[in-house]
Amino acid sequence: MKLNSTLIIIFLSLISFNLFGQGLTYGFKAGLNFSTIQGPLEEVEGGKETSKFNTGFHIGAAINYKFVELQGIRFEIMFSQKGQKYQYDGPSFQRYIANDASAVYATGNRKSIINISNSYLDFPIMWFGRVRPWLEVSAGVNVGFKLGSTGSGEMIFMGNSNGNNNPIDNTFKLSYNYNDDQLFDVNSLSEVDNFVSTLDNKTVTLPTDLDAYYFYDDVRGKYYNGFDAGVNAGVSFFLNQGLFIGARLNYGLIDVTNNEVDFSRASLGTDNQLIYRDDNDHNLSIQTSIGFSF
Repeated sequence: MKLNSTLIIIFLSLISFNLFGQGLTYGFKAGLNFSTIQGPLEEVEGGKETSKFNTGFHIGAAINYKFVELQGIRFEIMFSQKGQKYQYDGPSFQRYIANDASAVYATGNRKSIINISNSYLDFPIMWFGRVRPWLEVSAGVNVGFKLGSTGSGEMIFMGNSNGNNNPIDNTFKLSYNYNDDQLFDVNSLSEVDNFVSTLDNKTVTLPTDLDAYYFYDDVRGKYYNGFDAGVNAGVSFFLNQGLFIGARLNYGLIDVTNNEVDFSRASLGTDNQLIYRDDNDHNLSIQTSIGFSF
């Protein structure tokens, strides 16, 4: 869903809130997200995964209902980008699809660097209270629905094929669309747009760009799950009656990766099958905002 569609949803939601009650106040905000995905990181001799903070943005609107003068409940609708800077550097494998549709495997060293951006439509519900005329604290929960999921970066693989020990030195551009990419089809490639190698006596046409599911024999769903839920805590500093700057911590309570798709980067299992990882990965975001409350 494009950002324009999200803004239309926000506008229509504000209209419906206005019809709901005349005693309510409204607000809007926008700002930056500093996000990562926290979970078990794979670490083997000579290599490891790392997950660092990535930068995105958020924009949204709010409706406030005050119980008393200084505290109340806030309902928000927000477009929010979350994700991570992911890296794996160490011993690994590579799976190539030959032109006859058979698989060729190689072992060596992989270095992958991917900037991952997952876009959500979030619905936070927050308690808020003024502890000073200029200082507001808040806490609550949120649910989020994934709108899009992309990744971009580069992968370098150096090693040898498992059959004839052919030397391999490949650099790939990573262009991932986790929602829309399909299982890799070698028939979709042409020698003109890509490059050709001979590995284990087989002709292999290698794509210059890898999509999200190149490594899979079959795809058991999307890499990132479509639903998230978590807890929030924040603080806002009011510069005047309505204008504020704020910060919020959001921690997800639901595993955001699909364990039927999330695999080990270090090694393959029996019969060269991917080893799927049964672990929990959670969104962690720090939001900084500027906004206005009417």
